[in-house]
Amino acid sequence: MISQHHISVLPDTVHGGNTYEKDVTERCMHQSGKTLQALISEWISKFDNKELDRSRLQLNNVDAITSRTYVCNHCYNKFIDFLVYWFRISTPRHLLPPDAANRDSCWYGFMCRTQHHRPDHARKLNHVCRPTRGNP
Repeated sequence: MISQHHISVLPDTVHGGNTYEKDVTERCMHQSGKTLQALISEWISKFDNKELDRSRLQLNNVDAITSRTYVCNHCYNKFIDFLVYWFRISTPRHLLPPDAANRDSCWYGFMCRTQHHRPDHARKLNHVCRPTRGNP
């Protein structure tokens, strides 16, 4: 059951495997003063209350999923990726670390392929955003 999982580290799959964005998110979470488990629990509540757009959640029957749904570890990690994305895009820019706060968003957002093989591109532009060009 989703609500019974315990999480102490973010999965490597967060932000599509972009390690720079994962680091930025971890620093934002640390700055909040809450444990990862507490933050995830908050976002699970928002999910249960249908406060989040579920269109990016890459699981079957997304409208039927709640905190009481049983999922495998692979699907749980996808669920965590989804919640972490929402945490991050909901974080006001002024609360981002200085090295991340003033970046422009990549046109291809989370769909950008370049972010995975060019670390300089991953750092230069924000990839925790929706695509504005290309085929979202």
